Amino acid sequence: MLQGYVAYVNKDGVHLGKFNYNWTYLEGAKLDDPIDEWQHIKVVANGTNIKIYVGDMDKPKIDYDDHSATAFIHGKVGVRSVLSDTKYDNIFVQPLEPSTTDILEILEEHQKDLAEKDYRSLKVHLTAVGQFEKKGSAKKVIKHMEGYKELLDYQLDNELISKGLYGILMATTNSIIEYWKGK
Repeated sequence: MLQGYVAYVNKDGVHLGKFNYNWTYLEGAKLDDPIDEWQHIKVVANGTNIKIYVGDMDKPKIDYDDHSATAFIHGKVGVRSVLSDTKYDNIFVQPLEPSTTDILEILEEHQKDLAEKDYRSLKVHLTAVGQFEKKGSAKKVIKHMEGYKELLDYQLDNELISKGLYGILMATTNSIIEYWKGK
């Protein structure tokens, strides 16, 4: 069964949806260009944020944050067409370098969902790890991100953080650890 995000273009515009054993439409935007012409499309997935560009590569038509407990932050890329004459050209996939900045952005978006002291402890920890990232200290980044996972576990066990936010932060934390293990 398919699990993942789907970006597509049709006569109504550009759209983003999500398959997680069923289909959920997430967001859409109108397009000014005719649908029967070549469309230049760029999709940037960074953490739980997805930007879809069509034509103008500087301003996204869709800028969507998946705050659900089932947000996907890693996976594979594929293309398909359904009931249409579609051609693909120059497909390029490049991984983004995960960083504590990604987690800080997610944390700031959910600040209202946490008590001030719990938000502050998570933020201070990430800010400190960010200094090790800047220095390229892989061992220290990994060590302190493992400590961050313990802090997240503590907050979950004591019902200081929602399961949804915990899942998003933990998944992003794991991607940072895996990235730095490869350095």
